[in-house]
Order: sequence, then structure tokens, then C-alpha cells
Amino acid sequence: LYGSNGDGTTTIRYSLAKVALPGTGRRAASLMSGGYGLFVCSTDGVISATGRNNFGQLGLGHMTNPVLSFTDVSSIPAGASFEWFAGGAFQTLVYTDDGRVFGTGTNERHVLLIGTDTTSRSVLTESTLLRPSMGKLFGLTTLSGGSLAWGLAAPTVTGLAPPSSPSGQTVTVTGTHFRTGVTVTVGGLPCANVQLASATSLQCTLDAALPLGSHALVVNNTDVGLSATLADAITVVEPALSVSLLSAQAGWEGDFINVTGAGFTAAAKVQLGVSGALLATTFLSATSLQFVVPAQPNATTVTYEVFVTDTGAQSAFSRHHLQLCTHRDAPLGDPRATWNQCDCDGHQLCRRGQGAAGHGQCPPRHNGH
Repeated sequence: LYGSNGDGTTTIRYSLAKVALPGTGRRAASLMSGGYGLFVCSTDGVISATGRNNFGQLGLGHMTNPVLSFTDVSSIPAGASFEWFAGGAFQTLVYTDDGRVFGTGTNERHVLLIGTDTTSRSVLTESTLLRPSMGKLFGLTTLSGGSLAWGLAAPTVTGLAPPSSPSGQTVTVTGTHFRTGVTVTVGGLPCANVQLASATSLQCTLDAALPLGSHALVVNNTDVGLSATLADAITVVEPALSVSLLSAQAGWEGDFINVTGAGFTAAAKVQLGVSGALLATTFLSATSLQFVVPAQPNATTVTYEVFVTDTGAQSAFSRHHLQLCTHRDAPLGDPRATWNQCDCDGHQLCRRGQGAAGHGQCPPRHNGH
């Protein structure tokens, strides 16, 4: 009936009969039957159709009815590879391997999912309502009164916090439809330690090698092959200049002191006191500097705040201070002279002549003072 057997007639058959496909030596790979039509996908990837076509449901570019033998569907988009068809009596929907949906035939009640009009189509037309970015379809059916599709929604990304950060830091990604096994890349580099808090929030650690500048974020639900991209999601900046630790709290002239912090560059200089001169400083890494204790011009032990200056930015180190130790704080020969010495760890001062009853006897320095 309606030529759906593809044998050139409308004769109803009660047994299988061999029919020919267009071309030479073409063999069928799969079949899909609509209400009154039949589609064949050949091994060479060509789609052919036969049967009822009064609404253009065969996608042949016309509404000649019936079509009595298999005819190639020329309206197939270039590069499209169909995964499966959904055929009704008067319309056909097809789903491609790249997630697109195409429809042809009657569009009454918008069953072709191709827009707001209800104009019938005689060629396969891409859906504007179901797009690959929306997710992965696992099923699609069409009836005279409507069409139904089901599957998994693709993830979306709505934000990343903070919007600017040094590399190697933890960030929070917000969006929708995050799934177990989700992966994240920023600037093309994988984000480590992905912690999925919910379907709308996750945390991960930026790659330490991420260069300065603006970078895109990609969230990928690997189990279903769906991803979302947020362009210019984050700007990687230099870490804030800070000082967190000194290797000693006191030192004599010539001692080496290490400074631990963040945001150091080769231009970093150590400064003792707000108005002190910039000292010769060795850059060890972005988190470590080294300097030599300068001569103390005064004859007394003095405590300074330690600053690090780097390209004009100054960072005060206020939790700990550095004592510049001297050999004495009174003239030689003065019987009342007291000798001040930093102890071996630099935590306290000793007074000459006082033993256990006083502040304790400090071990001599390596230089004998």
C-alpha cells in the first residue's frame, strides 16, 4: 500500500520479496519504517526512501504521492551521519551522531520541532528547538499530535569564583547538570582535585603552570560526552606580595636570612624598616628570598620590621621582627657596661656577667662574640 514495499507497485504482499536499491551493487545496512513509508540506509551511508509522501515525509524535495520505488534522499545535510529515525504517518524525524535533529513532512502542531510556523517541509530541516548543546537524546518519537524526545541535558556553566586568581589556587565553578566523573579544564590545562559538591557546584585546583591572562573554562560530563564552555571565565594574575616567615628572628652582620612568602620576582628587594635602604637580595623562587644582615650603624641592638619591595609594591611583615645584634652597647672599660648578645636562636638577649641567676649564659657565637 502507498508503494512502501519499494517494488514499483502498490500491491500488498504477504511474503518477503527482493527489491532493488538505487545505484549498482548497493546493499542495505539498516531499515526504518514509518507509518506508510520505508527508509533504507545503505552500507555506503546513502539514505533511500519509498512509500507515502503526501506531506513530503520522505524528504525527497517534493510531495508527489506515492513514491513506488526507493529514491535517494538528496536533502541529507553534508557530513550528517544518522543514528536513528522516528517515523510517523505524516512526518519523519532523524537524529544524527553529532546530536542534531532534522524533520520533514507535516508540521501541524509544530511536530517537526523546527520553529514557530506550522508549514510542512519536503526536505530534511534542522530543528531549532532541539540542539546538540541542550544534551544527548536517547529516544525520539513523533505522533500525529506531537513529538516527544528524552535524554540527558548538557551541563551549563554560569560562573567561576574568584574571577581572578593566581595559578595553583582553588576555585569554585557553578552551573547545572554536573555529574559524577565530571572533569574541568582551564586554559586547556586540567584542573586538579575536582570535588563535586552538587549538580550545580564543584571545586578544583588551577594548574600551577597556567600562564597569566584570561582563560576559558570547560566542564565535561565524561560519562555521556557532554560539555559546556565559558569563555574568559578567569584571569590568572600574579600572587599578592606577602611575607610569612623569617628563618631567624635575630642576626649579626654577615648572617644569611631567608624570607618566605608569595609573589616574589627577581626584582624583589628586602628592606629593614619603612625608611631603610634596599638590601642586596637573592631571588630563590616565587616564595623564597635571601639577604645578608647589614652592619648595624648604631651601638645598640635594634629591632626592625622586615619589608619586601617588588616593582613598587611594599609588603610589611609585622608578626615577626628582625634584631640586628651588636658586640656591645656601652664603651669598653666602663665597669657598668653590659654586653648584649642574641642567643643561638635569636629569641632573647643575655647580659654579660649574669649566669643562671640572671637570664642565663648564652653560648658564644661562631665568631667568638
